[in-house]
Amino acid sequence: MEDSQVAFISREELLSLLRDHEGMVVNLLWHLCRVLVSTQANLTRLALADARFRMAGLLLDLGRRYGQPTNEGMELLLSVRRRELAAMIGLTPETARCLLSRFRDEGIIRTDRRQVVLVQPERLEAFT
Repeated sequence: MEDSQVAFISREELLSLLRDHEGMVVNLLWHLCRVLVSTQANLTRLALADARFRMAGLLLDLGRRYGQPTNEGMELLLSVRRRELAAMIGLTPETARCLLSRFRDEGIIRTDRRQVVLVQPERLEAFT
């Protein structure tokens, strides 16, 4: 979903770099701890939360990452299929369709084909 760049550093070069720059070790550990905590929270949410909670959380996350404020609300600037949304949070496409339809019927979101606008993101926040 995002452009990425990948780099490789050999084990020996990394260990040498860390030995020579002790402050870097602390920063690296802090970063790894933040990633671990975030990953664990996401896994817990995915494993234990109900479907409505997961869908609301996903839409909010996508809104924060790919959203653009408009007069209607927060427009998601990416085109995703319901099947892809479902896969991101471990739901069947049918469950994702039902949840999106329910959110749409309640006036929380507006959908048009693959376009999603978060009309009332504060109501999605209430589910999470």
